[in-house]
Amino acid sequence: MVGCALLLSACGTQEQPPPPASTVTRMVSLGDSYAAGPGISPVADPVCFRSAANYAALAAEELGVLDREDVTCGGATTANLVRSQEHDGGAINQPQLSAVDASTDLVTLGIGLNDSGLSVTLLYVCLPALNQQEACQKYLATPDRVLHKALAQVVRQVRLSLTSIKERAPKATVILVGYPHMLPDQGACPDKLPLDGKSATRLRWVLRQVNADYRKVAADLGVSYLDMYTASAGHDVCSTSPWVNGVKNGGANGAPLHPTPAFERAVAERIVAVARGAS
Repeated sequence: MVGCALLLSACGTQEQPPPPASTVTRMVSLGDSYAAGPGISPVADPVCFRSAANYAALAAEELGVLDREDVTCGGATTANLVRSQEHDGGAINQPQLSAVDASTDLVTLGIGLNDSGLSVTLLYVCLPALNQQEACQKYLATPDRVLHKALAQVVRQVRLSLTSIKERAPKATVILVGYPHMLPDQGACPDKLPLDGKSATRLRWVLRQVNADYRKVAADLGVSYLDMYTASAGHDVCSTSPWVNGVKNGGANGAPLHPTPAFERAVAERIVAVARGAS
């Protein structure tokens, strides 16, 4: 029995086969702040709040991609895929799609909820610390159909954006990245994200729905989809291992109400798996 145990132990220490090689030679990363990784050290671009340790950078390093272009930018909308992003009257980022060309063989896209100020409305308007009671009450009195219409427009724009990417880079593996949980499905943690009642219900609904809609769009267009809403269950702001920060500054772990390094690593792992599977 001892000999058998030793044999099994020896077998367990054998080297595992190396992961499949990647044939990715040029990678382009597009998106908003959830893709850029604001506040996560080290900083690659302080103007766009882009981290050098966001999921695009981590995935590219793991895949050994030398020719890579990350044009993700905090505050970007789907319009900024085709139009320069501006702040205080000056351009701070190129039209993101200009980075994609026929030589690109991997594209990641994480964008949408900045359109029409949707993310600001969902996350910030009703925060007590911002003292926007009038704006909050106006938002809460807005019929649900208005929110549904705004989200449907986001999904249409993402569909058009993915179509444009496929036209520009017909041989590329295209990956659409979804948004994570912010709140648990039940309950709350006012010290980390003081939203309750209708504002919390709407935030949950939009994040659940946008990911379901993105999954359908990706399937329709034949692109890969990373459902980070499902993947992040149990990693909301109230959890002991959050993938998103609460209202307090996370320091080097990311900006308030934005992803932590754990989220960026989780997305990167999935991008690498898709890229290697497509090789």
